[in-house]
Order: sequence, then structure tokens, then C-alpha cells
Amino acid sequence: MDWNEDCQQAFDMIKNYLLNPPILVPPQPRRPLIMYLSILDEAIGCVLRQRDESGRKEQAIYYLSKKFTAYEANYSFLERSCCALAWVALKLRHYLLGYTMYLILRSDPLKYLLEKSMSTGRMAKWQMILSDFNIIFTTQKAVKVEDMSEQYSGWRLFFDGVSNAFGAGIGAVLVSPEGKHYPATAKLRFPCTNNMAEYEACIFGLKMALDMEIKDLIVFTTLSSMIQHPDELVIEPIQIQLQDRPTHCLVMERVSDVRP
Repeated sequence: MDWNEDCQQAFDMIKNYLLNPPILVPPQPRRPLIMYLSILDEAIGCVLRQRDESGRKEQAIYYLSKKFTAYEANYSFLERSCCALAWVALKLRHYLLGYTMYLILRSDPLKYLLEKSMSTGRMAKWQMILSDFNIIFTTQKAVKVEDMSEQYSGWRLFFDGVSNAFGAGIGAVLVSPEGKHYPATAKLRFPCTNNMAEYEACIFGLKMALDMEIKDLIVFTTLSSMIQHPDELVIEPIQIQLQDRPTHCLVMERVSDVRP
């Protein structure tokens, strides 16, 4: 491989980063913490961060790393994730007790733990450790969407829907350029899946925007199960019209039949 300009530029960036390491800062009250947790086959890495006063730049608070023991390395990925999270929570207990913490991880170990209604052994131990903390699982895409939302100054729409054994419900919030919120919720009276409820919530929010005669709108969703997109996404504006008939009526063709 030949050493070219791109290689030199990457080398200079790494050199500059090493010469100017990020400064650790103490956590500030009334701001949530963000934890990035990386789980490998034999070790883990963790960084605890918090956003500054502007809410746009993250500052490092603490770094942690650990090598799994021989028996811990034989755990499944979810078990290693739960084990790592419990270990980190104990190490950073003095930070986490007074804050809400957003956990960014490839999978959600909290859901795995909570679904174990009759845990025993190490699973019960991890449940007891994590029950003391307010930990919310999120994704990197959700953080990016939040950053984009803060930078956009026009009308914004946020929505979500859920379906379970007790029924299905949807909700949407319109946020004006001045920051005023217009929330609305509804209950679906037909059986549907979680994805169907999410799509219904999106349509519900768009109908709210049309009723309020909003011309320009950006829609934010953190539901990766609904929308898959590349990291570099160019969003083109779309035109939406509200029809006075069901969709299937618009695709029906008139057929002449002389028979009675």
C-alpha cells in the first residue's frame, strides 16, 4: 500500500487526538448521562458521557474496561452484556444513583433481564444490582435523530404506537417553530401488530398536520423496525394529500356488466 494524502491526513488526525486527549469533566446535575458500552468476546469497553450546556457536544466523564474471566467468556452475548452492565453499574454507582442514564448498546440486556420472571443464580444477582438505577436503553440512531431535531427550526412531528394484549394505542406530538407542543392520542379499535400501530401513529400525526394546515414539516422517528436508511441520508420533501375516501376506493376500476 502506498502512503498517500488520505493516509497522511488520517495519521495527522490520530496524532492530534493523542496529543490533545479529551478532558474528563464532573457530571452536572439535572442532565442525563449517556453510556456507550462495547461488548467483545473476551473484554468490554465503556465510556460515560454527558452533554454540555448547549446540549450538542458530549463530554467524557469516565472510561472503563475489563477483561472477562475464563468462565465469563463462555457466556452468551446477552449474558455477557448483562454481566458487563452490572459490573459497570457497581463501579460507577456513585455517578449513576442520582441521574437518569441512557445506555447505547447493540442489544437491550435490560429487556432480557426483565423477561426472566423467575431468575436464579447470576441472573437474579444482576437483576438486584440493576434495580437500583434508572437506566433507559436507546440506540445510536435515536441520539442522531435527537441532535437533528434540536437543529431544525420548523414544524416537527414525533409519533409512536404500541400493541399488546390489552389493545393498541397511538400518539403524536406536533412541535411548532416557537417550541409549543400539540399532543394527541387515540386508541385503535381493531387488532394489529406493533408495526401496524406505528404506521397508524405516523398517519395520525400527518392528519393532525394537515388539519392545522401546516405546509412544511419534518417527521422524526426512532423506530428502526419501521424505517431502514443509510447513515448518509438525503431527505427529499414529499407532497401529501388527504383524501375523503378509503385508499382501496381510489384503485377500483368501473366494470360494466349487463347481466342482472
